[in-house]
Amino acid sequence: MTPVWFIHGLADVLADGDYTLIDMLLPPGDQPPLHVHDADEGFLVLEGELCLWAGESKHVLTPGRFVNAPSGVPHTYRVTSEGRARVIVSSNTGAFAAFVQAYGVPAQRRELPEPDAPERERLGRLAARHGIGLPGPPGMLPADLASAR
Repeated sequence: MTPVWFIHGLADVLADGDYTLIDMLLPPGDQPPLHVHDADEGFLVLEGELCLWAGESKHVLTPGRFVNAPSGVPHTYRVTSEGRARVIVSSNTGAFAAFVQAYGVPAQRRELPEPDAPERERLGRLAARHGIGLPGPPGMLPADLASAR
């Protein structure tokens, strides 16, 4: 499949049937909006480092480390390495791959896209269509949900 520029990263969808497997290249500091899936989402770091918050848990992932964000648990990550990170993202449904392909645009080059703000309305609409809720903006952590109530 053709790689796509997805938000701030380069996404290579490796499997998109009943299961999602995506090879993601992410820039330093990248952090998606706080989100929650109706499927499990796993993160295996190949290069760089990222911090993953899933519910009340915080994990620092370095190459070779894997963490699963369970279905229904709000989560986000931040690339904390000085350079880019390469992460294999998995999901136990094909919905996440479909979302990445629906929101992303074909990559003109196999490299990170130019920095640009996501189209929030379109992102939210497509996320909802693919079983993903966005309870908070980029920078918000799961613990912030409790204090916002």
